[in-house]
Amino acid sequence: MNDVRGGLLPLVPQLLHGESFRSYIGRLADANLIQTTFRPFMHTLWATTEVLGVASAWAGLEFDALASRVSAAEMHGQPCIRIGSSLVTPSRVHLHTRQVCPQCMATSVAAPCYWDLKDYTVCHVHGTALTNRCDQCQAPLAWNSAPADRCRCGRRFAEMASSFGGHHESKWSARLAWAVDVSLAQKGRAEVQPGVGAVMTVRDLFQHYLLGRMEQESDYKERSAIRQSRDCLTLLALYDEPYVKSLWDALLTKFAHDDARAQVTLLVARPSKRHFLAVTPEPEDLPLPPTPWRSSIPLHLRMHSGSGRRLVQPRSSRQIAREIADAFLVGTATGWHVPLEHIARPRLGV
Repeated sequence: MNDVRGGLLPLVPQLLHGESFRSYIGRLADANLIQTTFRPFMHTLWATTEVLGVASAWAGLEFDALASRVSAAEMHGQPCIRIGSSLVTPSRVHLHTRQVCPQCMATSVAAPCYWDLKDYTVCHVHGTALTNRCDQCQAPLAWNSAPADRCRCGRRFAEMASSFGGHHESKWSARLAWAVDVSLAQKGRAEVQPGVGAVMTVRDLFQHYLLGRMEQESDYKERSAIRQSRDCLTLLALYDEPYVKSLWDALLTKFAHDDARAQVTLLVARPSKRHFLAVTPEPEDLPLPPTPWRSSIPLHLRMHSGSGRRLVQPRSSRQIAREIADAFLVGTATGWHVPLEHIARPRLGV
């Protein structure tokens, strides 16, 4: 956590763990009753980035302490968004609007960085879908509302209706939140561990290219199971930290270990197989993950029969898909490789 010291403003709130800089600027403005000063700059992320220097000086914070909390940047001549050590394309971030979890807003008005990501759709703490529109006036939620805990019409975020989100979406959101924490913890822009940019790239690459390769290299029963279990398999791969790191390292090798160029090049608004074939040198050399039915549940089970072994008839694709789903549920119950305290801890907790 950053140590916030006294600045030019009389009231300086504490910059909380994982809080986005737009959230902090909103709380800074509310505490000192200067919403009209910052409101014109909160219309879009690009405009808010322009006042980072002023905000950091007034709060007594280093510039980089706020700039790493989701800010606009440019890399290799292309606009991008910085999140800690990671870079993502602007199309992956809410630039003009915002989304909130009403249950989280009931305990703290500070918004975490991962709420700015469009891929983060379900709160991994409460399992509820995030809302981006007021349930009273139907207007999109915006950062330039004042104060920062309610809509323009006065409806408080904490009082808005919430609904449960999907289980797969919740686990993907948890993986994203973990990756954001990793990116924020890493100093500089060189990713020692795969951060949010790497995880989003791996997910896109897996869904749009590697799953197709897995189908091509499987028999017809496995191929049918892959089609039925695409979401489960994607999450199984993403929560296999050694595999994510090995795939990301393989990509960096093809980009001469330039992680910034890799992220800017690979992350696009609408990823496709054609895109990855065009920008990835020798994509056929990228590693495939160890699939659950091949590593722990062989396609042809061998059972003891007296002193010898006999082959059991191959299972149907439905049975294989069921075993993939069971592996997903087992991983969910044990917290995968994500530290359980990350999933269970209160949002923005110390």
